[in-house]
Parts: sequence; structure tokens; C-alpha cells
Amino acid sequence: MTLTIKQAEKAKPKGKKYSLSAGKSLFLVISPAGGKHWKYRYRINGKSAEYTLKDSFPDLSIKEALEQVDILRKLVKQGVHPIAQEMREKLLKTISAKNTFKNVSEKWLEIKATEWKDGHLKDVTRSLKANVYPELGDRSISDILPGEILAVLREIEKRGTFELVSKTLQRIRAVFSFAIIESMITNNPAADLKQGLKKYK
Repeated sequence: MTLTIKQAEKAKPKGKKYSLSAGKSLFLVISPAGGKHWKYRYRINGKSAEYTLKDSFPDLSIKEALEQVDILRKLVKQGVHPIAQEMREKLLKTISAKNTFKNVSEKWLEIKATEWKDGHLKDVTRSLKANVYPELGDRSISDILPGEILAVLREIEKRGTFELVSKTLQRIRAVFSFAIIESMITNNPAADLKQGLKKYK
């Protein structure tokens, strides 16, 4: 029998924790303290395992918990432990947070500092700080879309500094190319933006 909202709400704590089945190997575990946690029990590589969903009842409803289980079941079918997938996602988020456009730009500039004259390096750094970092600086390099870059460039266009538009695009494109070389991303969202900008002599 499928667990109902009323049953979940009325479930009272006992001397020991116990569980109520919600179907699809999902269980509502009631602790002696009264907490109600969702657990998904599964078998992988011939061994029993269980995974605790992040949110508890009633914050996570029965329907929502079952929807999450559907995703977890697909992972298990592929031979992936849900806990391993969770750790991988946390790691990717940590890496993503470190690889902001500003951080990647600064790494790129460190390398270019060995090639460029001081005046040019300062000019490029100042240009990125003034025109790009306010909108894209804190964004993960892997999340930035072509339209967002185009919006930054069009703001520069409005000021009429057309030469700066071209230079800024070149610099943004170079930062993304550097990110590709460093295996942070696989494609350059600034590659084909010229056609979205005004043509000028």
C-alpha cells in the first residue's frame, strides 16, 4: 500500500526508529526524536545499500521524494552509487566556483605578462576590470553563455567606443581559449559573436 500524506503526518516516534514504505524502495524513517527522513534502499553489484535524501518530510513531499528516487534508480541501473554521484557533483561545484571568469582571466594575464610590455598588460587588465568583470567576473567560466557576452559588448557599443568593442571581444575570446587549453571548458562561447555586433570602419 502506498504511503499517504495523512499516514506520514500521523506517524509518531517510538522507542526505536522504524520505517514506512512509500513504494519504489523509498522509505520514510521516523527517529525516536520525531525526525522523518527519506531513505532509498537499493542493491548494486550484489550488495545492499541505502541513500538518505537531503530534505526531510514534510519539506520534501512524498511525490517529490519519489521523483528523486526515479533519478536515483537510473543511476543505480548504470552501476553508479548515488552517494558517489553526489560527491562528484559537489566536487564539480567546487571546481566551478574557483574557475570564475575573473580568476581564469588573471591566470591568463600572468602568462601574458611574460610576453607583453607593462603598458599593454596594464591596459588589458584595466579594460577587463572596467568592462567585463562587473557582469561576468564572478560567473563560472563554464556557465557563461554567448548572449551574456554579447550583452556586455553591446553596452560598450552604446558608449560609442567601437575600437574597445573589438579589443574586448578579442580579449574575452582569448580567455575562453585559455580555459579550453586548461581543460576547464570544451567550447568557446565568444567564438562567433562578431556577426552580432555593428560593423564599423
